[in-house]
Amino acid sequence: MGTEAPYLIYVYDGLNDCWVNNGSIQGPKGETGEKGATFSPQMDGNGNLSWVNDKGLPNPQTVNLRGDKGEKGDKGDSGESPYDLAVQEGFGGTETTFNWSLAHIADHAAQHMAGGTDPLEVETDSIKDGAVTRAKLAQDALYSPLAQKTSSYTLTVNDIGKTIFSDSSQASQVRVFTIDAANNATFPIGAELAILAGNTGTTKLSVEAGIGLRGNQDGTVLATDGITATIPRYCMIALKKIFTKHWFITGVFEVEA
Repeated sequence: MGTEAPYLIYVYDGLNDCWVNNGSIQGPKGETGEKGATFSPQMDGNGNLSWVNDKGLPNPQTVNLRGDKGEKGDKGDSGESPYDLAVQEGFGGTETTFNWSLAHIADHAAQHMAGGTDPLEVETDSIKDGAVTRAKLAQDALYSPLAQKTSSYTLTVNDIGKTIFSDSSQASQVRVFTIDAANNATFPIGAELAILAGNTGTTKLSVEAGIGLRGNQDGTVLATDGITATIPRYCMIALKKIFTKHWFITGVFEVEA
């Protein structure tokens, strides 16, 4: 009886007409039991839920929680092309120009990295000294070593940093200086050279198909592959390789039709 431990039991004694205390209903305190097992869930990539425990007890059965494969959804609308997105962001060139630019990203990035021909200032994005400019190429050409050639000639890496002086005593001679595919592959990006036309004969620059010239001719942007250009007498052009198959040209020249 009672509302709290030890909850004593009383038995009624009919002979003596009284309640007799028969002791507590609560037994003696038992020993502390063993700590129970901890079960931890695990889920694999296929949606199977399994369990492990730290007592080596049998684990619940593994069940798969992944539902049935849903039906194929409707085809989404076609997204905008990279060129369309570029136009939205202010790009003003043609799609052909844009695709050409994408194809030359790796070369362009190498050009502006540290050690490239036109490294960028990290803080300002401005081009450091060494940029491909008309003034710089012309100045470099004026002070480069002179190498006279009296006949047609294929340009090689040995001409890097030189001014090729085209001249001979033959007034009717045509001297063609060629950049072919095989030698173009040996020129490193950033290579520079110049060609100076003398007083006699005709001097021309020729680049094979697949090799491009980029520049500005009397206000017109030059972006042509596989062409021949005539260099007037006592005029000079400067060349700089700006991509794997493209050269920048500045100076006085006339592109043949």
